[in-house]
Order: sequence, then structure tokens, then C-alpha cells
Amino acid sequence: MTRLCVVTALSSVSLATALLMSLASCGASPARPAAAPQASQPAYCETSADGTADGTADGSGGKTSADTSSRASSDSAAHAGVTEQQMDAICSATALTGQLKNKTIAYIGIAGVGAFARHARADIQRFVTAGGFSLTTDHMLNSNDPLEQVSAFDKAISARVAAIILYPAEQTGWQEELEKARVAGIPVIVVGIPVQTTHDDHGTVDTTTAGDTTASGDTTTSSGTSTNADTTTNKSEQKADGQEAPLVASFIGPSDEWAGEQAAEYVNSLNSSEKGAKLTGLVISGALGSPQAQGREKGWESKLSSSVRVVETQHGDWTRQSGHDLTADILARHPSTPIDFIFAANDSMAIGASQAAQEAGITPQIISIDGTRAGLQALVNGSLSRVIEYNPQMGVDTLHALTAVLGHRLDPEKYPTIPRVYRVPSQIFTAASARAALAYRKY
Repeated sequence: MTRLCVVTALSSVSLATALLMSLASCGASPARPAAAPQASQPAYCETSADGTADGTADGSGGKTSADTSSRASSDSAAHAGVTEQQMDAICSATALTGQLKNKTIAYIGIAGVGAFARHARADIQRFVTAGGFSLTTDHMLNSNDPLEQVSAFDKAISARVAAIILYPAEQTGWQEELEKARVAGIPVIVVGIPVQTTHDDHGTVDTTTAGDTTASGDTTTSSGTSTNADTTTNKSEQKADGQEAPLVASFIGPSDEWAGEQAAEYVNSLNSSEKGAKLTGLVISGALGSPQAQGREKGWESKLSSSVRVVETQHGDWTRQSGHDLTADILARHPSTPIDFIFAANDSMAIGASQAAQEAGITPQIISIDGTRAGLQALVNGSLSRVIEYNPQMGVDTLHALTAVLGHRLDPEKYPTIPRVYRVPSQIFTAASARAALAYRKY
């Protein structure tokens, strides 16, 4: 069995490596994971006289107490090629992990092979380890099998890990497992897909809205960054009325519904620009029953104007081939119907749909969700018309959440709040903004 490299004491040079490299295997590990070395403050963190670290101990991007007065050096941030906000998160985390006896974190995630799943997994692992937490293969699983995920979850509880990060393959079936973790005193942070539980006040949090949108040049960014975490916070894990702590400490992820809403709003704007002419199009949704597909459909349907006609909606499997074949079949069934737009639920299916449209000799507006390099390149090339980002960069918010919940247990006065929801900000790309983003896009 291999063991993932754990970054604890970092210099400003090694930080850049820790954040930008993929997690590497480090040879054979013992049957039981060795205790992580004591984390020390990285060199780029400016520590106050009392030895505390500044930054985001409450997970919301602000200081949590008057004696929390050190912060990441902006010069070091520029040198390492990462943002000052990211370094602040790491400084806060390493200040905490230096005091924790148990730093072991379990990660139970999906085994998606697409660009989003790969980057989301790597981003979370990079930041968790850079913050001084121990993440080993003994407590890691990437599987789309719900039963395998449940088994790994049980093993993590038995191993008495400090916390569990869960990227569920399915939204349902987690009530009993989350209750076990709560009884064991192990907080659970859910990423990517919110779980459904019996008691809403203990489990599921409202993750459907990404917030108001604000224009910035030719991109639109959804509100809700880690510095503006949801104001609905757990002031204490034990509620005043004696109820137990929430089953889910925090949820982190972009909003599928917001993405679907933006796609509909773009089509609506096309309709108005046609001076009342009724637009007609088709929809290639994601895999039937998929939480992401359902969320995007819900957002799309909630905002789509009644003056827009959808001739057919079909469900693909997120692949380019399914986007191509389903689009070709729909066009063949409606040979005399003008198709003004195609909305595909991810970049791969949208690119396949554009190929089918080209083969049919039509040039509809094509809208997609994801924002992968392939999707942005297709937008620049003119194959796609708009790309709504579904941002996989959940690592820094996951580190914020771990610091908040474990810090609260260690010192509730210094770490008073645990944000319930971290909404990962996303953009709406045009060809111009996509061209600029391709210069730094990693996924």
C-alpha cells in the first residue's frame, strides 16, 4: 500500500510545489498509518507575539479574535504563485494543526474520470495536506459505488479519524452513517453533492443558489467565495435547545441550479434580441438520475421564458459521443424545424452536439456548463456560444471548513463560527474571457 506525501512544515518555495504538484506516492506504508509529524508555521506566515496565526480560523476569511494577528506575507504569496487568500488559509490551518494530537483526515470521493472530478479531487488533497493535515491512502477512497463508499466511511469511523471529507456518489443513503459519525464525535464535511437527510436542520443545507451575480468585464461571477461564506453559522456545535450537532458540519461546492439558470437567461436574451420571434431548440441533459443533471435541469426550467420552445430533452452520459448521437437523432426527427439553440449540460456533450449540428448544416447557439480547457477552446474557436463555469476548485474552502470545525472543538472562543455553506464562485465565459482564461487553466 502506498502513502500520500503529507506537507507539514513548508518553506515558501516548497509551498508552491505542494499546491501545484499532483499528490505523489511515497513508497510502502506500515499496516497502520504513522502519526503525522508536528506541523509548524510555514516560513511565509507572520506570527504574532503570542504565537497565533492570522487569517480565517472561522472559515469566513476574517479574524476570529483580537489576539489572532499574524498573516501570510503578500510578498511570499507573489513568490509562490498563489493568492494571499490561499496562503492565509494555510497559515490558519497550520497554526491549528500544530496544536492537534489527531490530524488524520479521511477522504471518501467519487471516481469520476472527467476533468472536473480529477481537478476537484486533486485540489482538495493539495490544500488539506498543505494545511498540515494527514491524508493517507489508508483513509482514502475514490469510488462511484455507494456501498464501497459506506464501507470506507465505517472504516474511517472505526479508525477514529479527526474528520471525514465526503464527496458522495449519491445524495441518499447517508442518514445512518452520518449519525454514526456524530455519535463518534467525528465531524463530516460534504463537498460537491449535498446529501439528503431526514432532519433538514441537522443535515441538508440549502446549496441551490449561488447568490446574486455581478458583472465583471465580459464575465459574470456568482457571489459566495470563501471570504463570504454563508452567514448561517453554527455558533456552537451543541445547540442551545439541547439538540445534537448538525450531521453535516459544512457543505462546499458550486451550484448546479445557478448554472442552469444562467443558461436559460442567456437563451432568454437571444429571444428578446429577435424582437419577439419565438426561439426553438433542444436540450441534452446529463445522466438520468444524476444530482448534477437534476440541479441543472431545475435551474434551467425555473428561468426559461415561456416564449422559448424546446422540441426535445434527452439524457446523455456526459460524453462527447452521447452529445453527438442524441443531437443527430433529434435533428433527424425534426428535419423541418429551425433549431436556434442547443443547451448541453456539460462541455463534452456540447462539443459533440456542435459536431452533429455542423454535419446537419446548421449553426445554432450552443450553451454548455463546466468550463474545462476543451470547452473554453471550443468557445474561442466558435463551436460553442457560451460556457457557464462549474468551478471544481474546492480545496481552499475545504481547508477553511476543517480549520473552523476542528478549531471550534479545540477552542470555541478563538474559533466561534462554523459556516454551513461555502458556495464556490463560478463565471460565465464569452470567447474573449475564455481566451484569457486558457493562459492559466489547469483542467
